[in-house]
Amino acid sequence: MLDYIVRLDTYLFLLFNSAVANPLLDWFFLMITNENYWIVPGVCGAIFLARHDRKKAVIVIPLVVVAIAISDPLCVSVIKPLVGRLRPCDPKVMVEGGRFLMIHKRSFSFPSAHAMNIFTLTTLLVLFYSGGAVWLIVTATLVSFSRVYLGAHYPFDVLGGAVFGIVIGASVYGGYRYLAKPLRLESS
Repeated sequence: MLDYIVRLDTYLFLLFNSAVANPLLDWFFLMITNENYWIVPGVCGAIFLARHDRKKAVIVIPLVVVAIAISDPLCVSVIKPLVGRLRPCDPKVMVEGGRFLMIHKRSFSFPSAHAMNIFTLTTLLVLFYSGGAVWLIVTATLVSFSRVYLGAHYPFDVLGGAVFGIVIGASVYGGYRYLAKPLRLESS
């Protein structure tokens, strides 16, 4: 069974990594996968939230920091070493027929930290700001897909990261709701 899943994952990797490749998508996915390009939009988004609904932003922005502070180290320092899956671009693996458009990373592959972190953030934001759900989910999906397209992860790495991210984002939100409930009752 495990062998079938690995073969399916490799097949899907080659499909998404090579079969749909073109120069415009190369540029687009290289841009959106780079965390540095998200600093300015992230700061602008936080400023927008603070100006749009200061009361909610005072809650949401710290929760985002807490959620990512849980998600990233859990992914990189706990889950990846436990699973120990090599990336498709690792020199020991180098999936034949794959395109590897980024520096060959030597860290483990499962789950994708990009997918886990962006879906943690997305889940938390969607639970607070449902009006932006479509835009947030599309963005998270594109960032996650970029990891396969660029050759850094297998599709199941991204799927696993997304599932872990959704669970963490929902858990942080649930924890906030649980802790905030007594405060609301006392202020009534």
